[in-house]
Amino acid sequence: MNFNEIKKMAKQMGINTYGMKKVEVIRSIQRAENNIACYGTDRVETCNEGACLWRDDCLSLYLTRNAQRDLNDADNEQRLELSKANPAL
Repeated sequence: MNFNEIKKMAKQMGINTYGMKKVEVIRSIQRAENNIACYGTDRVETCNEGACLWRDDCLSLYLTRNAQRDLNDADNEQRLELSKANPAL
């Protein structure tokens, strides 16, 4: 489901999506449905909601964020090692 379809769904539920990002819109939909607003959170690690409309996208978002975090951590470690080896930098 693309972002425009998600916003259309939200608007049909009476949710004002103006200025909202995708994560915010989906969490608003989850709240409107009396579900846990967990899209894109660490809850995905223990999620048992196999029928969740957002599950595949949520898992993909979570994995992407973790991969980016890992890259940032590795970059920071490399910078730290360089600064130890050459304090003038």
